Amino acid sequence: MIAADIPTKFSVPFANAPDAGTSRVVPLTTVTAGAASLTKGFTSTNMIPIASGGIPPFGQDFNGLLNQDTAWARWQAAGGPVVYDGTFQTAIGGYPSGATLQSAVTLGKVWISTADNNLTNPDAAGAGWRVFFDVTTINVYAGNPNGHVAGTQGAAPYTAPSVTWDIANGLWWTCTTTGNAAGAVWTQPGGNGASGPNWGGTSTGSANAQVITTPASLQSFPTGTEVTFKAGFTNTTAATLTVGAYGTFNLRKVTIAGPAVLAANDIFTGNTYTGLYDGTNIQIRQSTGTAAAANASSNTGTVAAVSGATVAGNLAKFNDTGGTITEGPAPSNNTDTVLAALHGTFTIGNVAVFNDTSGTIKDGGSYAAPGGNYANAGATIARGSWNVDTSGAPFTLILSATPNDGDAYTFTDVSNSWGTNNLTIGGNGHNIGNVPTNTAATFVANVADQEFSVIYRATGTYWRLV
Repeated sequence: MIAADIPTKFSVPFANAPDAGTSRVVPLTTVTAGAASLTKGFTSTNMIPIASGGIPPFGQDFNGLLNQDTAWARWQAAGGPVVYDGTFQTAIGGYPSGATLQSAVTLGKVWISTADNNLTNPDAAGAGWRVFFDVTTINVYAGNPNGHVAGTQGAAPYTAPSVTWDIANGLWWTCTTTGNAAGAVWTQPGGNGASGPNWGGTSTGSANAQVITTPASLQSFPTGTEVTFKAGFTNTTAATLTVGAYGTFNLRKVTIAGPAVLAANDIFTGNTYTGLYDGTNIQIRQSTGTAAAANASSNTGTVAAVSGATVAGNLAKFNDTGGTITEGPAPSNNTDTVLAALHGTFTIGNVAVFNDTSGTIKDGGSYAAPGGNYANAGATIARGSWNVDTSGAPFTLILSATPNDGDAYTFTDVSNSWGTNNLTIGGNGHNIGNVPTNTAATFVANVADQEFSVIYRATGTYWRLV
C-alpha cells in the first residue's frame, strides 16, 4: 500500500439528513419482527421469501447502521480523540491492555491501559493506567531548570518524562529524578543543540586567574568535558580557569612533550580557546583567534618575525630563544616582514611548520632529521606532533598500543593532500571518537589542509578526537 491509496473521507456521515422515518438507531436487542439488532444483526426472517412468511430488511436499519459506522470513520479521519467513556467501558467489560484514551479532564494528556478488562477510571487515579503522553509536562524556562522547575521522570514501559525548553539558551532538558521545583533533576538529552563545546562567555577575574560563568548547557563537570571561552586578559605566567560553580583548575597547553604549564601570552586577550578537562587540569588547544600584534624583537616566545609571505607546509628554522625564524635567503628589504603566533614550546634549530597563510607556527622537530616528526608512509608512531605528507599515496599511522591517560598526538596535512590521498589513524586496540559511545577502530582524515589531535582517555579507554 502507498500513501496515494488513501480513500475518500466522509465529510458527513451516511444518511446525515434522512427523510422522516427512513433511519433509526439499531438497538442492542429488539422484539420487532424483521428488525435488525446489534446482537442478532439481520435475522433468519429476513432471509426467506415473503411468500413463505419472510420479512424484508428495513431500509431504516441500513441507514442507521451506515450512519453510525461512517460517523466514526469521519471522526477518526478528522483526528478526533477517543476519550474515556465509563458507560462504554462497562458495556465491553473493560478496556484492553494497550488501549490509549484521551483524558476527559486534561486536554493533551493521553492514558494507556496496562491491563486487560480494565474497569477503572484513569482520570480518577484508577489502577492499570499510565500516562502515555502529556503535552502539559512540556515546561518553558529561561535557563537551566535545575532548582527552578518541578518534573516527573519517565517510567517503563509507558510513562514519558517531563521535558523543559530553555528559551534563553535554546536547549531541551529531560527530567531524570521526580521532584518539586527545588528537587527535580534535569539533564540534557543526547543530540541536544548544545552537544558541542560549552560556551562560558568572556573571562573575568585577572590575567592569571581567569573566571568564566557556568555554561548553561552543563549539568555536571566530568572528565572529558569541554568548555570554550573568549579571553578577557593576556596571561603573564602560569594560569588557572574557574568554571563557574565547578571549581578552579590549572590550565595546561598541549605540546609534543605532553601537557605543559602556560608561559606568558599563551592566553591572549580577545582570542577564543577550547579546553578539555582531563580529570585534574584543563588542557587548552590552539587559539581560534589571529596572531597578536607585538614587537617582533621581543623574546616572549609568543610572536616571531617572519621573512616573506608564508605558505602552508613550508619549513622555517628557529634561530634563538626569542622565536626569530628564517626561511631561505634574507629578503632584499623588510617590507614583507610579518608577525606569527607560536603554538607550544620550541627548540633552537628545530623545524617550524607553517599551519596557514596567516603565519601560525609550531615546532616540527629536528631540522637535520625531520623524520622523527615527519611521515610520508605508514608506521607505528610515538606520541607528539606529526607533519603528514600523503602526496605520494594514502597510508595508515598506528598509535601506541599502551598509552597513558593524557597522551596526545597532533596531525597536520603539510602537503595539502588528505582530500585526494586519505590519512588513516589506527587506534591499535583502542577506539577513536569524540565520545566513548561514538568511536571506531580507525579514523579517516579526508579533508585537505587540516589539523587534528587525539588525546587518550583512561576513563572510557579510547582516543578522544579533538
